[in-house]
Amino acid sequence: MGKDIHGLIVGIDEAGRGPIIGDMILVAAVFENQALEKLKELRVKDSKELNPHIRAQLFLPIIENSVIIVSSHITPEEIDSFNLNKLLLERIIYLLKIISLIIGGKKITSIIIDEIKGWQKVLSGKIKEIAPNAKLIVEPRADSKYIVVSAASIVAKYIRDLNLKPARRLLGDFGSGYPSDPKTREWIVIEYKNKESPPPRMVRRTWTTLSSLAPSWFIKKRAKPLREKTAQKSILDYIIPRQ
Repeated sequence: MGKDIHGLIVGIDEAGRGPIIGDMILVAAVFENQALEKLKELRVKDSKELNPHIRAQLFLPIIENSVIIVSSHITPEEIDSFNLNKLLLERIIYLLKIISLIIGGKKITSIIIDEIKGWQKVLSGKIKEIAPNAKLIVEPRADSKYIVVSAASIVAKYIRDLNLKPARRLLGDFGSGYPSDPKTREWIVIEYKNKESPPPRMVRRTWTTLSSLAPSWFIKKRAKPLREKTAQKSILDYIIPRQ
């Protein structure tokens, strides 16, 4: 890599927790300490404060200034089947294990994560097994407070936006995918009236919005015990190494 990467900082964030449509994307971004100034120069900040065009512009520069970035796609089926916070915790640990494997003996000094309510103690114990000397910071709105988490949030949001493009070409414009979006709600109603079959697989069926807009699509959530590894592609499919 050409640089001394002693002292690595990991920022972790997700995109797509709230929408009724599409995957949730979890990203762990690893940076050297000296890369933080470059992120500031790029004006990296919380992805929710940036439009899609700016996020697209920042995507490659963030990757180029990282040591490595890994991501995990959490599908609507998984979200409907498992406790979401437990699922996030399991995937965070999975990503950190992959990072630890890739960086070898290099030292992680800090791991910064947006809050997972009720799971900080469990998360802390599991992370200590992977990076015993790392300082763990878990805070609400970490994506607006810590630039490494902001970078992870931008990558996660860009990947989610990119993944939804083929769906829009196939199924039409469903808006932002959030239940409060009138365009999303209109799309659900039209799609529901035109089809007697189950919804497209990108629709999260346990979101209560469906109980009024598309009743036969709605299912009550009965979270299953979390398996050791939930069904997904290998995380190696989503590694984004620095060029």
